[in-house]
Amino acid sequence: MLYPLQISSNERPKELVDTIRGVVGEGETRVNSLACADYAIHDVCGVERKKVGNFVSSMVKDKGDRKELWDQLDRCLNTYQHTYLLLEGRLSSTNDPSSCYADGRYRQVGYLAVQGALWKVQDMGVKVIWTGDYGETALVLKWLHSKHGGGR
Repeated sequence: MLYPLQISSNERPKELVDTIRGVVGEGETRVNSLACADYAIHDVCGVERKKVGNFVSSMVKDKGDRKELWDQLDRCLNTYQHTYLLLEGRLSSTNDPSSCYADGRYRQVGYLAVQGALWKVQDMGVKVIWTGDYGETALVLKWLHSKHGGGR
């Protein structure tokens, strides 16, 4: 049995959701409220999607006594057997070590700090996948769906 790819009802923009449903298949997707993650395949796989700029912001944004990023990933790790961080967009360095460009936008977070955060994410046991746009994101989700959704 192939379980549907669940898409968080909070996922935006609508064009992204439509693209995913078109690539994965209308009958193979469901929009649901998810306790954590942006996408889920049964109770096996959770995928947290971040645009690169949002990833950089979530590294420094507080959520209680923790940074938002770590809280989100911890909840996914405690919920799913497999957790993925899907980063969408482009990250590049600047001549200033205390800044970077995230999707072409100047950010006052160092490029190496972002790379260090990605190392920590992987050290936690989260698999990191990069995509360039909605279309690539949809293809990766289709692949993850086929990898984790069959035969359960």
